[in-house]
Order: sequence, then C-alpha cells, then structure tokens
Amino acid sequence: MQHKRSRLTTKILAFVLILALVFPASAFASVADVAKDTRAPGKSLANTYPAYTDIDWQISLAENAQAEVTVPTNMTAEELGTAMNGGLTLSLDRDSTRGYLDPEKFPYPYQGGALDTWMTQWKQDKQPQNLFRITDMGMSADEAGKVTLKLWIDINCYFGNRSGNVDFSAPHNNGGAYLDLCGYYTLNVTAGDEAVGSIHTKIVPYDSFRTVYELYDDIDALAATDTDLYVAKESMGQTTVDGYDMPYLIVADSKESVDKWLAYTDLVESDPDLALTKLANGDFDDLRVPMFASNVHSNENAAVNGILEFAHLLLENETISVNTLEGFTEAGQAQLKAEMEKQGAAVPEQIKDFASYIGFIRGENGYKANGSLYSGQLDLEEYYNVKNNEVNVKELLGDVFMVIVPEQNIEGYEHMTRTTSQGYDPNRDEANQTLFEDSNAMALVNKFNPMVFTEIHGRVEAMLIEPCTPPHEPNYEYDLIAKQFIQLGEAVGMGAIANNPDHNSFEMPYRDFLRVDKDSPSGVAWTEPWDDMTTAYGSQFPVLIGTAGITWELPVYSDVSSELVVPYGLMTQAMYIQNHKIDMLTTQAKLFSRGVNNTNSNEFVAPWYVDQYDRVGEQADLMRPVYDGEGQNGNFYPECYIIPMDSANQKNLYDAAVEMKYLTRNDVKVNVASKEFTYDGVTYPAGTMVVSMYQAKRSLANSQLFDGTFINVWRGLYSESFAQRSNARGYDRIIVAEPAAYKTIMAACPETISYDKAVTYLATFAAQFEGVENADVIIDNVSNDSAAAVNALLRAGKTVAMITEGDEKGNFICSYEDFLTIAKDYVITATGVYGANYKAAVILNPLVFLPGKPANNTSGYVETTLRSGSYNYRFDWLALTNMGFTVTDDASQADLIIGAAALGEQALTAMGFTMTEDLSKANVIVGSQKLSDEALGAVKAGTPYMAYGATAFMGEGNFLLGLGVKLDSCTMGTDFLGRVVYPNNTLVNASYINEADDVMYEYGTNWFTKIPEGATVLVQNAGKTPLQGCICLTDDELTEQFNQYNNGVVGFEYQSGKLDIALFANVLNHKIHQTDEYTFISNFIFSRSLTETAYEGVAQPENPDPVNPGKPEEPGKPDAPKTGDTSSIIVWVLAASFTVVMIPMTVTLKRKAR
Repeated sequence: MQHKRSRLTTKILAFVLILALVFPASAFASVADVAKDTRAPGKSLANTYPAYTDIDWQISLAENAQAEVTVPTNMTAEELGTAMNGGLTLSLDRDSTRGYLDPEKFPYPYQGGALDTWMTQWKQDKQPQNLFRITDMGMSADEAGKVTLKLWIDINCYFGNRSGNVDFSAPHNNGGAYLDLCGYYTLNVTAGDEAVGSIHTKIVPYDSFRTVYELYDDIDALAATDTDLYVAKESMGQTTVDGYDMPYLIVADSKESVDKWLAYTDLVESDPDLALTKLANGDFDDLRVPMFASNVHSNENAAVNGILEFAHLLLENETISVNTLEGFTEAGQAQLKAEMEKQGAAVPEQIKDFASYIGFIRGENGYKANGSLYSGQLDLEEYYNVKNNEVNVKELLGDVFMVIVPEQNIEGYEHMTRTTSQGYDPNRDEANQTLFEDSNAMALVNKFNPMVFTEIHGRVEAMLIEPCTPPHEPNYEYDLIAKQFIQLGEAVGMGAIANNPDHNSFEMPYRDFLRVDKDSPSGVAWTEPWDDMTTAYGSQFPVLIGTAGITWELPVYSDVSSELVVPYGLMTQAMYIQNHKIDMLTTQAKLFSRGVNNTNSNEFVAPWYVDQYDRVGEQADLMRPVYDGEGQNGNFYPECYIIPMDSANQKNLYDAAVEMKYLTRNDVKVNVASKEFTYDGVTYPAGTMVVSMYQAKRSLANSQLFDGTFINVWRGLYSESFAQRSNARGYDRIIVAEPAAYKTIMAACPETISYDKAVTYLATFAAQFEGVENADVIIDNVSNDSAAAVNALLRAGKTVAMITEGDEKGNFICSYEDFLTIAKDYVITATGVYGANYKAAVILNPLVFLPGKPANNTSGYVETTLRSGSYNYRFDWLALTNMGFTVTDDASQADLIIGAAALGEQALTAMGFTMTEDLSKANVIVGSQKLSDEALGAVKAGTPYMAYGATAFMGEGNFLLGLGVKLDSCTMGTDFLGRVVYPNNTLVNASYINEADDVMYEYGTNWFTKIPEGATVLVQNAGKTPLQGCICLTDDELTEQFNQYNNGVVGFEYQSGKLDIALFANVLNHKIHQTDEYTFISNFIFSRSLTETAYEGVAQPENPDPVNPGKPEEPGKPDAPKTGDTSSIIVWVLAASFTVVMIPMTVTLKRKAR
C-alpha cells in the first residue's frame, strides 16, 4: 500500500512479555486461532460406549468360521427335546439397550431378524448366500440338572469385493456402512410362542476390531497394565473440529530411558559434532532410541488395531517367539531371478549393495489373472532360511522404546472415514499442517526425532512397504539415510510375512519398481513413480530430520493383519534397530552436523538425484542448484531467511505470524532480532524473524521456505510436489545467501524463541495501526484475515467500503470507531486517514451460494459423502467460512455464486464469509462444482458467479463452454508455481497488483485457449521459468504445449447483459494450503456486493494533528513517502529475568512503498 505516512514521531507504549526478546509492539494481532496451542489435551471419549464383557457369542464378519453356541434354558431335557422335535426358531435381534456407536452419527443400525434372513454381501451364481447355517443341534445337562441347548453353526464370511466374490477383509471404503450390522444383539431361541433361551451376542468386522470408544478404553487399560515396564499414556493435543484428545502410548524399560533420550536430542541438535565424538567413544551405547508407529487414514482400520495389538504383545509377554528370514535357499535364489524376469524388474544402481530382496518372491499365489500382484500364501521354508527367535522384551527395550500412536485421525476413526471432520485428507497435509491432527503429530515427531516413523495404511493387496522411488525431495540428505531406509523397510516386511499364514510377500517401490525398458537410453526406466518428491505425506515429512519415514500398505483388514502382520512386522523392525542402533545414531548426528555447519553436501547427495532412466546424478543440478552470485555461498542452502514482522516490510502480517508458530512448533530454531539490522539496503527493526540455515533441522526449514523445484524430465509424479509455504500463504520472506551479510544479521539476533514463547507472544498483540486517530481507517486487503475482519464488521452492522480508484484500489475503509471494535481480534495492517476524498463504495453484507453440497447418507456414517467424498465442496466451504462469508444453500436468495464445483469450501471459511444452501437467499454463487439447473437459472438472471478448476467446466452442454470458453491442460502436467502478469486492473485483482504479488500456484496446469469476446483478462502466465511443479517436457510437442500454457490466460471476468462471471482455469483453494489465492475469491464477492452508496469519510480539518498523513493531492493518489521518512516507536520491554525491568528502546521503522 502507498499511504502517505507521518513524518513525525509516533510514540507507542507497550508492555511486552517476551523472554529476552524484543518485538515491535504493533507487529500483529493476537487472534485466537494464531495463539491457540493445539497441543493442549482435548476431550476423551473413554467410557462413552464401553465394550460389554458378558458376550456369549462373538461373530466376525471377515472370516469363515464354525461356532459351537451354548444357550441356557429353563426347560427340562424332555421339554427341550420336544421343542427341538417341533422345530426351533432362531433370531438375532438388535439389543437397543447396549450402545455401540453414536446413534446421531450412525442412525441406521440393522435391527436383525430370523437367522435364515441374514445374507452375505458376496454372491454365488448372482445370489447372496446365507450368513449362518445350522449344521446340528443338541443338548446337555449339568449335575444340577440345568439343561443347555447346543448349536453348531457354520458362519460364512460376510464381505464381498466389487466383483461380487468373497473377500476376507473389511471393506476399503468410507463411512463404515458395514458397521450398521455390527454391535450388540440377542440370539433368541423360541419354540412356537414359547421362549427357549437367549444369549448376548456381538457382531464385529473382525475380532480385534475396536470402535473409537473402545480404542480410548483400551489405551487407558494398557496404560494401567501391572508391569515393571514403563507405560505412559500421553496426549499430543486435540483434533480440529470436535476437540477430541489425541492420545498415544510410550512403552519403555523406564521413564529414565525416555528422559535420557530427550536430553540427548538437545545435545545432538545443538552440538552434533560432540555427539559424534561421544558415539565413537561408546558413551551412548546404553542409550534407548525411539521408534514411532502410527496411522492416519482411519478407515484403514487394521492398522489402528494392529498398532494396539503390538502394545499388547509387548506388555503381555516376557518373551516373544518371532520368525525371521535369513537369506534365500538355492530354490529361493532361482525363484527370485525368475520372478524378477517375469516382472521385468531391474536392480537400481544406487541400492544394489544393501537391498536383500527379502519378500519379493510371490509364488503361484502371488499373481492375479489380470497380472496384478497379490500377497498370497507361500511356502517360506522352501525359498528362505527361516529362523525362530525368542525375543526377551525387556532386553529389546534396553535399546529401543516405542512411541505408539494408534490413531492420529480420531474424528475420522469415529466416522470410519479416510478424512477428518474437515472433509479432506490428513495424509496430504503433514507438511502444510492446516489440520491440528497433522500439526500435533509432526510436533511429536520433531520432539522425539525417532529412528523410524512407520505409518501403517491399506489396502494394497500386494502389501507395499516404502521407501519411495525417485525423484526424492531435494532437501533430503539421501546419501546418509538410504541404506538404513531400505533395510528398515525390509525389516518390517520380513516380520510381517514370516509370522502369518496367508500373506507372505511384499513389494518395495524403491527396490522393486524399476523396469527393464528397451526404449530407454539406459535400458531401464522408472515407469510407475511412487516418489517422495513432496513432504505432504506423513512418512515423507520426517525424512527431513533424518527419520526413516515408511508408509506400509496392508493387504487386508482382518485379524490376520491386526494380530499378526502388523505386530510382528513392528517387532522385527525393533530388532533391526536394536542391532544397528549406533550406526543409526551416527547417521542422524552426521545429518544434524551438516545442518549446524550449513555444509554444502551436494557432492555427496548428487548421485541420488537420478533421472527417469535411473542415470546417476543426472538431475543433481536441477534438484539442488546453488547460490552462485557475487558474494554468495555456492551452496544449495542459503545462509538464512528473513521474515519481517513489521508492516513496513511485511505485507501479510497474519501469515508471517502463523509461520512463526509453524516453524517453532516443528522444532526449527527461529531467531528474533533484538536490534535493527540492514540487508540489501533495507533496514529491519527489532522483532524481525530470522531463520538460520546453521541448525540441525535446516532441511525441514528450507523445504518450506525455498522457492522449490520444477520437475520437467519425469512423465508424472505420484502427486503434486508443492509443499512450499511463503508463496502459498503470501507473506514476504527474503533469502540471504551471502556469508558476510549473514554475520551482520546474526549479530543483531543472537537469541532464539521457543514454541511456547511464540504462542505467548502471539496472544499479546492486536492489529497494527498507525496514522490519524478518530477519523477513517484503511485496512490493507492482503490476507484472509483482512477479509475476515471486514466480514466481522459487516455482520455487526458496521459500514465498510471498498476503495474503487487510485493506488488504494481494492483496499477497505471504515470509521476509526468501527475499526476499534475488531482491532484486537484480527492480524491486519491499518492506517488512519481522512477519508473524505477516497473513492469508495459501501459493501453489502454478502450471502454466498455454494453449489455441490451432497445429501446425507442412508447407511453408515450419515455425513460420509459430505465429509469424505466432496473434497472440492469442502475446500470451497472452508475457504469461504474461514474468510467469514455467509453461505446459503438457497440459490434464489444468494447475492453471488462461487465455486470449483461451482467453488471451494475451506478457502471461503478461512475468510469468514457466511454461506447458505438456500439459493434464493444468495448474493453470490461461488464454487468448483458444476451448477445445478436452479443455480444456472440464478446466474443467467444476474446473480454474480465465480468458478474455478476443471470440474466447474465439465459436463455435456456446460453453459460456460457455450459462452465460447475453451479450456486445455498440459498433457503431462501436475502442478505449477510460476510468475504471472495482470493485463488489466480490476477490483478482483487490484490487491495483487498493489502488493506486486506476481506468483501464483496452479494445480491442474489448465489454461483458457479461448475466452468470450469482450472478456477482461485478470491473470495470465508470464512465460518465465517456473519456480516449482511437475510438467513433463521430454519432447517437442510437450514443450510447445507448455509454452502455450506458460503464456496462457488463467483467469478472466466477463459481463454481458445480466451475466456477470469470473472464471479461473485452476482451483484457487487446493487442499486449503493455497491461501494466497483466496483473495481472488473474496475480492470477487466484495466487488459484486458494492452498493451505489459512496463512503462518506471524515474531511481533513484546516489544522490537522501533526500525525495526520495529509490530504491526498489527488483522490486516491497520496504523496509517496520522501526519503528518510521514519516513525520512531518506543518499546518498553519486560525483561526475561522475570524481574520487572523497564528498558526504553527506540526502534526506527521505515514504511515500505508497495
């Protein structure tokens, strides 16, 4: 912004409780969400629906079984014999007195009925089969003459797959519709109208399955185990929507062992070279090191229950019998060679010396008719040297302790969905950390620095265990971790397949996915990437700190997986760590040493950055370019990053504040300037945040702060690579790569701030304000918090206007009195002005219609589709509501229509908009989904409509295409972070132009090849080299297509008759992380909600107060600040010694002209 700033001194007096740190008093507001400590324990669900222990007959739906059921009677033997001869009726009826699931969330429980009416999902000859078959009946009497009916019942597996065949696994779906059958029943036996007897019965997906309520109870029971081991139940925090507690267990030989490890983490992070010396001297030979097991996709429930079974295995046995596989037999070597040839598998050059290929052999049961792989039965002793080991649990815990997280996604487990209640995937958010579930889990990982983080998933019938294929994320120090990565994966796989009867093989992407390819220049190719280019996954983010992050995909959800595959896989992984502990500690310390010394490790890491043809080091320069400008360090890593915390140098204070919280929560060392410093001609005041690359976790910090990597020689990735923060969130950060400048900067900021101190700090400040008081206030339109603040004012009935002309175009203006009502609640930049000469229109409180909301489900979890099947709708809803907008489901009442299905939910939620499902009430229609007929009618009748992303353009006869709009996309493009230009200045893009924000993230790589005549182009790709993303450019045709896209139109608005629309080719709220593009959405809504009423600002008096910035010489075009303009702020600091010491300090701030 370019307000004319006061040239006189403004004195601001503040008390700041910051331990030994100095911050600018007006840095940013203390909004509740920024200051909230999500790690505080949440609400426990223990004892909500406890498991009944008086069950006489438990039925597992995932297996064929034979049951001998005993039913007590009050009959004599003669009476029972007569009844049996006359025919008995058996009925399995729901026991409504016994709670199993929340009836509001699962309102359709099966009520049961006659036993012969229960049928299977799978079919034979296109007919479902009886679930139960009574094969025999009998009776017995005890010594007291009590007569009992005995029933022999064959039970069929209930589950069927999509082909209609029997499937010995709970389904891999969302919402747990099969749970409608589960719970408590009574088996009633009658003879005519006479009751013979009844027993308590429970139906479960499989015997070791636990509901979320039983999970809490089991964790409590495990923590209360009578044992001489150390068992502790801890909380990692609370969930995002319902505030549930997120419990985990620690199992160790003693609390002292855990405390010693945490003390060691402090040493190795601060002085890794000393730690290396001590390791070499044997000083840490008795150190116990952590391994971490977790689940995040909660509908993959055998993982959840398998992790708990692992805890039971450790706590209920002094010794455990474990099979391991000690290499191949002669037959195994021959079979391995034959099967590798059959699959066309090649050995990757980089791992050939330490991959054992245990688990690769599948045998005749490992290949389906369609050629896909399956983990079936295999005669292990024919192909492997099988060894039985008696593992002493206490001896194992003498080297390893366990951090056990049965379920990270507690809300999802209650609903049996992959997603959280927010409606999107937590395993695409581990780096972004927009969900408490992810931010809390990754904070826990960074607290413990575990040797391995095993995240257990499903369902991959071949059983899959990472590490991943190339390309690897460039911030990984892969040369240090590769060997243990492969061997830890093989260790978990070995125990998994060697200790169960049914699933005896697994695949490993890095080891097994390279294929012989005669068309490749090297003779091999990575034809099916399962890469770790992004850190958005739970198993990939920890690799940044040297933890071997392993995704493990189970083949089935059943007792075999839960009771055998998972617990014994984790056992052999623990055994590997026990035997290689010192090597792993040494590797971790070396990685931290590279960080603390900011070592240029390119020569060591380079060979691991292969191309798609597995050619060693071919992508090293692309993946890890160096800073080679004048005076720069010649390293892939810079010296540090500057993140300004004052409005003179930071356009987006809100997201800068969030970044402080993010970095400190993830154990990144953040320095804060205690005095001003100058870099590249800009003076930064005390309180500026500096993130040094001379720290143990530099890779983690750099992965989120660097510009990223543009992948153009791979024909696709597993998913988008984008996980960068400053461009996604839209805050300013400055890269410093000159060692000389770094020394000057660090001299001004020697102290670091912890997470707890950061949260305390963030809770103490309100909006930054300077300028005229008691007149008008311009609110910079630079963040979601800006939109949320405006919406809060509108909801309160206050007058807010949007400036429509001049250099402040797109910003907001309101009275000083009204501004004060929200100043303490929002992190915004505000400037006091005399507003009489600003051209601004008053904003109507908008009502936005969001299309695409699904109906409730009629089986399983009632909101399954809404919470786990409508990603774009949820993104839209969350975006709008976060920005404070009001949303309606009634299109006829809407002021506007917005979306990706005609728009994205979380982006709008973030900005605080009110939304409606009533189209008749909406002022605006927004979204990413295709419009309904009703919504389309509203658009044609004049309701403003904003759409984005390819989904909004899909469907035969889509009216957008009928306007002459044509959309294309890069054939092999995933995503793109690149430079853009703004050919025209409108209220939709003015704020981006004002802030010189020329970077945009585009998921989908779509562009408009044709737009309607008379349309106004809002955003166009600038034709420059992308910063980040993946678009294959391996031939001339793909390159030409990319050139068209890289110069193509990606956003426009169009008015014709009553029609008023804005269209963007790519989604604007992808995975809720892409918040910098939310402002396009809010700008459209606000600009289409302007009234004809001009804002009446306060006129400047003849003798204004000296701090008055002055009357604009032209409306909307204030004077530019003259060189040397300053504002001095006197800050009173409450010193860290906890003694109240008043220290006056003068800080010079220079406003940045934007």
